Amino acid sequence: MLYLRHMKKQLRKHQLDPNFYARVHYWLRKEFGKADKCEMKDCSGKSSNYAYALLKGKSYECKRINFKKMCKSCHSKYDVTDEGKKAISQKLMGHPVSKELREHLSQKFTGKEKPKSWKKVYAYKEGKLIKVYESVSKAAKDLNVSAGNISSCCSPKYPQAITIRGFNFSYNKI
Repeated sequence: MLYLRHMKKQLRKHQLDPNFYARVHYWLRKEFGKADKCEMKDCSGKSSNYAYALLKGKSYECKRINFKKMCKSCHSKYDVTDEGKKAISQKLMGHPVSKELREHLSQKFTGKEKPKSWKKVYAYKEGKLIKVYESVSKAAKDLNVSAGNISSCCSPKYPQAITIRGFNFSYNKI
């Protein structure tokens, strides 16, 4: 979504009709077929989603040499430059950003998902909330038990019947 807004802004900046973008891509598909492979040298080859990407320094014209077939991953890496990251960072500077948005952006730009061990863990005793831990490992250290056991207790596979030292654990607040 952010990418599309960025593209429309770039097209307006270069005084191009946003519909022109669609027409050029329609022409590419009509003349050369749907993008079906990645033409980047260092592509991992894992993607099955391909598109035509405008090469840097080229203009939106109906010329095949201005475009390259790329998978979604390579297209993102190609388009997101250090200058672009700095520009986004400068725009967001001074604006409060929620923890959820930070995590989302982190996952989007690094491609790394937050491990389950970083989820909050709620410890209950006899149905009453005793303590909230920031992670499974912190709960394990505090209670001197195995992190794996706590993780198993939090798993939806097992009901709340499993206890460790009289505690029930959950990733969700009950």
